Amino acid sequence: MEYFIHLKMNSLDLDVDNRNIDAEANFMKLYKDLIVLRGQTFFVEKNTECGYVYLLNFNSVKAAKNFLQDHPLTRSQHYRETLFYPCQNAMKQNMWEFSYYTAEKKIYLIIGYAREGMSKNRNNLLSDHRRYFIENNYQDKFIVRGPLWSDSMEKWMGSEFVIQLEDFESVNEFLAEEPYTQSGLYERKEVYLIKLIDL
Repeated sequence: MEYFIHLKMNSLDLDVDNRNIDAEANFMKLYKDLIVLRGQTFFVEKNTECGYVYLLNFNSVKAAKNFLQDHPLTRSQHYRETLFYPCQNAMKQNMWEFSYYTAEKKIYLIIGYAREGMSKNRNNLLSDHRRYFIENNYQDKFIVRGPLWSDSMEKWMGSEFVIQLEDFESVNEFLAEEPYTQSGLYERKEVYLIKLIDL
């Protein structure tokens, strides 16, 4: 099972500490075989670094939570806001297997947070959701994407998309007609730029 993790910095004006970067890099070497996606996130408006995002393939929720507990950034005073969800990667590929990278486009992380009680509505719209990506030529633009779940896997908590698009206007166009968004399944959405990090 994949786990989606986003470690966010506390303050918008906090300078990036090179010690944090080195500690993160050394720690992630221990998990190199489990990485589906790894990157730094940036605020779109300011293009300033604001955290780290991971999609990691663990064999249990306990192993995933141990990773989060031991991560040097969660142990520091600068990265205390943490998102953690079991996630199913619908693309069934890791970031190295994405074959459409181009320097002219940007990579965005989109997180949609589910409104309470929307699991049934989400299931009813799943076919439309998938069809939208295919019919509008988005399928080849996804690096990873998938639903976010509660720890029990019984409750839909939202969606994550890592997608390569032209610009922020293209992100808004993508979301405008997307069935989950149109039907009001999301309470709110967050959008970040991503710089993917190789080992």
